[in-house]
Amino acid sequence: MAELKRNTTSKIGMRVLYFAIAALCVCLDQGSKFLALHHLPLGKARPFIPGFLEFLRIENRGAAFGVLQGQMFFFFVITAVILLLILYVLHRLPAERRYLLLVANLAFLTGGALGNLWDRLTRGSVVDFLSFIPISFPVFNVADIFVTGSAFAFVLLFCFYYKEEEFTFLR
Repeated sequence: MAELKRNTTSKIGMRVLYFAIAALCVCLDQGSKFLALHHLPLGKARPFIPGFLEFLRIENRGAAFGVLQGQMFFFFVITAVILLLILYVLHRLPAERRYLLLVANLAFLTGGALGNLWDRLTRGSVVDFLSFIPISFPVFNVADIFVTGSAFAFVLLFCFYYKEEEFTFLR
């Protein structure tokens, strides 16, 4: 019985963790974009780490690499579908400590998605301001880091930590 107690957590605790991390991610993203909007001129690069990283504020009406320019309805729909899927997984997820990494990862994905969605809803475009110089990489923002980082973490978690049979609860 003591072993079972050590490996479980509460559903409420998992949800608090999820919403706290997601809210923190949105705040960090929106705070960084506020600073970019008020301190970086549009389209003018400012070196941060010379030859490696610079600040370059742009207004992105599409996705990475400028694809799907102006397709706001698509972004709204795909974000809503992803967020509903995340909420479904959270609802069905067993209250076990083993899944706390998954909960945190879902929260980072949610925070990033909501940060960029907020920009699209309030500005009609996403504020991007980080430019990685060594390779031809799209200008990005903090929300993009959360989304990309969580996608990479999902791959690692599902390849090395979780097993497929652990997710029968989703069926």
